[in-house]
Amino acid sequence: MNIVLHVGAHRTGTSTLQRVLQNNAVRLRQRGVASWGPARTRTGCLVGVPGSGRAARAGGAILAAEGRAEIDEGLAWERDAGATLLVVSEENILGTMDGCLLRGWLYPDAGARVARTVAAFGASCCRVGLAIRSPDDWWASVLSYQAMRRASLPGQPTIDRIAAADRGWRHVIADIARACPGVDLVVWDFAALIGDPAAQLSALAGRTLRLPPQARTRHVNATRGADSVRAKLMAAGRPADAARVPPGPARWMPFHDTQRQVMQQSYAADLAWLRAGADGCARFVEAGTQPMQGRTANGGKQGRLDATG
Repeated sequence: MNIVLHVGAHRTGTSTLQRVLQNNAVRLRQRGVASWGPARTRTGCLVGVPGSGRAARAGGAILAAEGRAEIDEGLAWERDAGATLLVVSEENILGTMDGCLLRGWLYPDAGARVARTVAAFGASCCRVGLAIRSPDDWWASVLSYQAMRRASLPGQPTIDRIAAADRGWRHVIADIARACPGVDLVVWDFAALIGDPAAQLSALAGRTLRLPPQARTRHVNATRGADSVRAKLMAAGRPADAARVPPGPARWMPFHDTQRQVMQQSYAADLAWLRAGADGCARFVEAGTQPMQGRTANGGKQGRLDATG
């Protein structure tokens, strides 16, 4: 059985894809595809991933023996049930939004965190999948989400520091590739594959997996508009923060035009790097392309399987 880790990123439709996997679990199992999402990973399976009570007690630093035992037991059950592919979808493997905000960087510890999880799943872990998004849009979504959750905004110096950061997605991808040699790393652009869960799942599986039309679900945890953010901040007694969010139904954009231009240029360079081969670090999946062969965990090639209906 091959194992694929879908590691995020946050705010790139991860919750939506997890809902699709859950809603189509029976259909996918008939094709040998099993999936584990946060409901399983955050209740002990990955005790080194923040979000689990045991993870907090362990400091989120290691995958404890108890978690490894649960993984081994779960994998044995999936094999006995006939699964040939397991998709583990957990965005906190990559890091946390709080961690990114604290440093003002994109996933500063991504390589070590992903490598630790790959090791926990053993030699059968053959692929890591990652969706990326233009940093101005990604950070705006993160900041809006956190504002709705915590009813506060970071100071303007923090926002300016985020906009000036020189760590782009290529650095995150290169960190993962260095930390996980021999594991196939597939990357896609959130904006290109949004609303197409079958394409995202096929990229993860390395083969075409079709889903029924009704599998396209609404966008789970979509970014709330500026009016919602303002109302949340006002209700929390933070009028000064609310005043920093211009009114309107559209999403709040914390960066000014010059900052956005620089961030978008950085993302364009990252996409060009990926399309040029990413220095051998990763494979970039474009919209409308067929899944390609990838490396298995032992360094060999995994052949493309027949398309499923």
